[in-house]
Amino acid sequence: MISSSEQSQLIAESVLERSKPLYLQIEERFRSQIARGEWDPASPLPSTEKLAERWGVGNTVIQKAMKRLAADGLIERQPRNGTFVRPRTKKVIVGVLIGPSLMNEFAYSHRTIYSAISSITTQIKDGVWMCRPYDGLMEILSRPDFCESPIGQQWSEDVRNGLLKGAIALDPGLDALWRKQTAVDIPIVQVGTDVCIDFDGFGYEAVQFLAQSERKRMVYFRHNHADSRDVQGIQRATQTLQLPPVEVRPFEGGVQMEKNAFQAALQFIEQWRANPSNESSANALIISDDIAARGVTTALLKKNVRVPEDFMLVAQANEGIEHHYGVPVERFEFSSRSVAQALFDILKKCLRGEKTAWFNGSGFTVHGLWARNKQFTSEKHPSCH
Repeated sequence: MISSSEQSQLIAESVLERSKPLYLQIEERFRSQIARGEWDPASPLPSTEKLAERWGVGNTVIQKAMKRLAADGLIERQPRNGTFVRPRTKKVIVGVLIGPSLMNEFAYSHRTIYSAISSITTQIKDGVWMCRPYDGLMEILSRPDFCESPIGQQWSEDVRNGLLKGAIALDPGLDALWRKQTAVDIPIVQVGTDVCIDFDGFGYEAVQFLAQSERKRMVYFRHNHADSRDVQGIQRATQTLQLPPVEVRPFEGGVQMEKNAFQAALQFIEQWRANPSNESSANALIISDDIAARGVTTALLKKNVRVPEDFMLVAQANEGIEHHYGVPVERFEFSSRSVAQALFDILKKCLRGEKTAWFNGSGFTVHGLWARNKQFTSEKHPSCH
């Protein structure tokens, strides 16, 4: 550790380049010094005014550098006490707000995205981040005794200790419910608003693939929680390729999704078999979810429908989650890792106070690919909303 006089000398001797933003240079110097353990966590850093004087810059330059360091968990500001280097044993918590319980059998995508966020935080080289799951919120968040629940007590402890700096919501509407119940002002980023999944692309790609496979009469099994952009993509593809309209077969989503998809498929099979000679009968099925695909394929097997002879199947799926369908299913997959990385990157920008296009009505879109051609990408996309 270096003494206060040595710290002052170290700062004073630092020379800033004019060709690079000053706040970034100051941030980098502090970041390097913190990594080498040159600042005592028990002693406050010099004030903004003193740092500005020693660096020969304005207060706003110092404040911006400090805000970025605080957002990355390297320093912490304690009211009336000053700014301190955060001890490595004191982690910054990113809350992950999850609608269903992670123990729910059907919370596959939630588990994979949460696992990816956890992996991202633990791999940060500064080693000061961790993520905390607050799951089962759809059931308990609106209850008056939320604060007495185990999740509520954990949240209260994290807030009281000043460790919870921001949150990522994996379900639409959770951010508003969370803010209403907790009344804590922290940045929250959310799937569906800040980060979008390219459901439009799934719909278009599914129709295009089937048409290229000479399967041009399609039925879409779609759960009622699906994003409307999937239908927009399907309609866009049928118009572009001059195909017959795709019939949509809706069913209830949620924890009974697989069962409901199974029942919807049984009903469809009965109607299909009632008109075996109908030239307009479907010869391809599109399915909105890989869990729903299990229900549909179970119904096809039960009724001895031949796949792919009678129907070719395409399903939207989560990369890294494998299911046994019993019949061939072409999977159009989205990467949970890409979703998690985009969410975390945006949260860090929020914590740094950076103004970005994400807060002006556009978002970050994660694209999918066919399972046999995996190279997932994500990009800023103005059509997110």
